[in-house]
Amino acid sequence: MLLPRLFRLGNWVMRALPPGVRYPLAALTGRCAFFVMPRRRRVAFENFGQVLGLPWNDPLVKRTAQHAFGNYFKMFADFMLMDTLKPEEIRRMVRPRGVEQIDRVLAEGKGAVVVTAHVSNWDILAAASAVYGYPISAVTNDLPSGGLNELVIASRE
Repeated sequence: MLLPRLFRLGNWVMRALPPGVRYPLAALTGRCAFFVMPRRRRVAFENFGQVLGLPWNDPLVKRTAQHAFGNYFKMFADFMLMDTLKPEEIRRMVRPRGVEQIDRVLAEGKGAVVVTAHVSNWDILAAASAVYGYPISAVTNDLPSGGLNELVIASRE
């Protein structure tokens, strides 16, 4: 199973690198992936074209898609660290704002459904919620690789 091995290797590399190296390297890797993943690149062009209201081949759409690849890989670099982050590290990474609305709803004693955008690192958001005292349940899909799926689930627990 290649994917679980690559995941473990990525995890080891990300832990070994300081953030000042980790994020630029991840962004560079993402921008390189942009050029070697034509199918994903085309999907990104189509999606960003739709969002920006421009044709898929507009220069702004192409720049935005390439930048998004870099950002996605930075998010993935953080994800690789999930099973090793300590609560104080998560607190340094995430400083919540606007939680008083959630607190007000929770004070009614009925729980709450909080919906977030599928943007940025949702795994860090979930970990931060737990660290700041908001237990959560999340709905996810299984990954195609069973071995990788098990590693991801373990990192989320």
